[in-house]
Amino acid sequence: MKTTDTYRIDLNTIASYRRGLIKAGTISEEQSSILIVVGRDDTGDLEAQIRGSRHAWDVRLISTEALVRLLAVKEEVEDPRIQSRIHAVLRPREFTRLDEIVELLFSTAEDIKQEQAVADEVETDSDGQEQGVDTERKPKFVPVAFHDACIRRIEKVLGTTLLKRSRATFAAADRDLRLICAISREHVRGGTHSYWFAFHPHQAEYLSESRDSYVAFGCGSEHQLLLIRYSEFEPWLQGMNETTTQNGTYKHVSIFRLRNQFELARRQGWPRIELTSYLVKTN
Repeated sequence: MKTTDTYRIDLNTIASYRRGLIKAGTISEEQSSILIVVGRDDTGDLEAQIRGSRHAWDVRLISTEALVRLLAVKEEVEDPRIQSRIHAVLRPREFTRLDEIVELLFSTAEDIKQEQAVADEVETDSDGQEQGVDTERKPKFVPVAFHDACIRRIEKVLGTTLLKRSRATFAAADRDLRLICAISREHVRGGTHSYWFAFHPHQAEYLSESRDSYVAFGCGSEHQLLLIRYSEFEPWLQGMNETTTQNGTYKHVSIFRLRNQFELARRQGWPRIELTSYLVKTN
């Protein structure tokens, strides 16, 4: 760590650290590179060192501000393919052709837009009949604040601190525990309240890799929060409606509330599932 460019950073020394790890078998040469993170903008001398040396193909430079902004983008997307593209930006590449950077920007915007489309598309009931528009619309919650409020409640129930991996993906800090937390605004029609979520194959894969995994659904606010073990939730996926897009297929998780009773609705011919017992108690 350096706070001034008065003294030059020796790239040969940094490169020797990597060579030592390669020699020890800790990392491979093909799957490793050097990323220098700087806290200041006056890095012209360091940039010139990198460009004019034999390390130009092994070293890249990024500011702390840009790295934190990139992390924020990673936490707002859900598709693991986009996360892989974000990682690729940090690796030494020759970007004469800019298609990969453009694809990253485009796919990130599409991922966020897709989640909004799930909330806004014409919902159907368990028999596949259109239900029309909301007779009562409530203001949308801010997704990040709503997620955070749900996670704080779940942490108390599970007795652990949860680390954010993506927009809806979390993992325990102290043990092998994984969680998908999704939120939905509330739709009201004729006294029935409904909530709509998308569940993706990559989320199922993520949860299945842990013996202790959960799905959580915030229904309108953090005060109506369902927490379900994935081992119980997984068999229910078979009867859910699906939507297929150019990015893949996802399941519709359709939850209804009549008075204080919650139910999961599925396709015609599949029974509804009682969910009230999975509510996280407010006390």
